Amino acid sequence: MGDLLENFVQENREGFDNKEPDRNVWLSINKKLEKEKGFSLFWKIAAAFLLVTTTYLLIDKYHQPDRPKTALMTEFEQAETFYYSLISQKQAELQGYNPGELEMDFKVDIDRLDSMYSELKSTFQGSLNDPKLVEAMIGNLQLRIEILNEQIRILEKISRKSDDQYKIEI
Repeated sequence: MGDLLENFVQENREGFDNKEPDRNVWLSINKKLEKEKGFSLFWKIAAAFLLVTTTYLLIDKYHQPDRPKTALMTEFEQAETFYYSLISQKQAELQGYNPGELEMDFKVDIDRLDSMYSELKSTFQGSLNDPKLVEAMIGNLQLRIEILNEQIRILEKISRKSDDQYKIEI
């Protein structure tokens, strides 16, 4: 059927070309187009508003303004750096020994302390710098150092006993 209409238009093209539609037809088409432009303009403005609002909310949610460092925060950061350097030294010292099963026992304790420390630190960062939290975190670091010292002391004792066994008396 489409072919018949197309053929009819092709054969009678000259008859259609000299005809113009009524002026009212063009005016009604133009009014409809203007309404659609206004409607699409509304959606463009709504989309831009949504984009701006979403961007603002995301920035507001994820951007935490830098809080000024308090004396307590500065003091804690210095203490944390000091204790972590001690812990690193003790762990390096332990590398010289072959701890075996003993290491696993101490590792469980250290891992527990690590997880507790992480919880304390996240609470500290979200709080208003509670001195009790700082004390708890420093106590945690000190306890780790004590555990590492105890592990080194036990390993030294084991090492001395094994050295005594291999001494040959003449």
